[in-house]
Amino acid sequence: MSAEPSRRRFRYFYGWNIVAVAAIAQLAGTASNNTMLGIFMPAMEQDLGVSRAAISGISTVARLVESFIAPLVGILLDRGWHKWLVVGGALLAGIGFALPGTSDELWQIYVLRGLVVGIGVAGFGRLVMSVTISNWFIAKRGRAMGISAIGGSGGALLLAPLSAWMLTTLGWRWGWAILGLMIWLLVLVPGALFMVRRPEDVGLTPDGAPPPSASPPPSPSASPQPSPSPSPPPSPSNEGPPGGASQPPAVLTEEDSWTLHDALRTRAFWLLIVALGVGELAQQAVNLHLFPYLYDLGYSPLVGASIITLRGVISVTSAPLWGLLSEQVPPRGLLIATFAQYAFGIYMLLQADSLAGVFLAVGIYGLALSGTNVIAEVAWAEYFGRRSLGAIRGASMPVSVLLTAFGPLAAGLLYTATGSYSLAFHGIVAASALSAVLTFACTRPIRRKVAPPMTRPDL
Repeated sequence: MSAEPSRRRFRYFYGWNIVAVAAIAQLAGTASNNTMLGIFMPAMEQDLGVSRAAISGISTVARLVESFIAPLVGILLDRGWHKWLVVGGALLAGIGFALPGTSDELWQIYVLRGLVVGIGVAGFGRLVMSVTISNWFIAKRGRAMGISAIGGSGGALLLAPLSAWMLTTLGWRWGWAILGLMIWLLVLVPGALFMVRRPEDVGLTPDGAPPPSASPPPSPSASPQPSPSPSPPPSPSNEGPPGGASQPPAVLTEEDSWTLHDALRTRAFWLLIVALGVGELAQQAVNLHLFPYLYDLGYSPLVGASIITLRGVISVTSAPLWGLLSEQVPPRGLLIATFAQYAFGIYMLLQADSLAGVFLAVGIYGLALSGTNVIAEVAWAEYFGRRSLGAIRGASMPVSVLLTAFGPLAAGLLYTATGSYSLAFHGIVAASALSAVLTFACTRPIRRKVAPPMTRPDL
């Protein structure tokens, strides 16, 4: 009698394929992160004869382009264009990385590394992957986000020393080309083979839980009720729970799904955008300028890459733990803690007067960075549900990215004006603290109950 529950327990859920694709895509997408541009920045500055502020503008262009097309990407996500977005995005991003090495004019690099890469990354980047994972998981959403985030953190861990090595042996031009080839190799085939919009599209349920024996609900936002004897469907790809009846809460806890129109009318939507946008402004500025900051302090490129590698190690090991924690603790409280920790870490970096102090400060802010990236996506899904999450996240991107896009550029301008990163990094500390305050005010949205119209009694 125990054979059947045993078979149910070890059935493989297809949603973990989505998590694996997301992890690989985030690893490849790390090539477009400001960290890699920061590693190449000193060499590009000398070779092209331009300022760091001008090079920082490449990142700003890429982020602005990504934000402008995000609403369209979100709508296409809700309509099931996942494979086309991932494949097309990877093709464009690879081209945008491969060709700047042939350019000697900064405007050409702006077009390729900024415009083309921005469009490409929008197709296989964080928006696409986080929304897809949120569609496939509810009860296990935190751990799924945490596992997928290993890809992005692992990318920083692997690509930072690789980029530093390519810089010292091949030069920044070949370095960009190799990163573009890596995107093609890692993203194209998995994206084409495995991306699926929602579990309902292939007859499954979120988290691999057995659906009720009754007919399926008309939409993924409905809240199905458990049958007295829930039994798993005959499909071998739906993961059954031990004992059959212990897992249905993953289906029963289907969150209330908001439409884009309703979400736009909530205070939580706008507060979450600004809080996360200001926080990411600080993060992107540090990601781009950390390597040059360490270089100005007198550390060699390999030492700087080692410090960035430490941040990657901490992020890789902590991301799943943050994901599990987000299943037990409300994401709002966790976000407040991570923003405060980030501010503290950057302040320590400014005060560090030894290599050990730098390592400690980067470790603290790296831990906070890992948590913020995981918990933010969990917060969006828990606040607004799955049904229109693509459109909601897409609509949030332009405002959010308008804030984040100018962080690296502002830091570069402040460095150019003052010859130091002190003022810029103190501003980053203040921005992180502001994000914590805004998140404190961002409570979960509650639907307004409309009272039925009053009728006049007959006299």
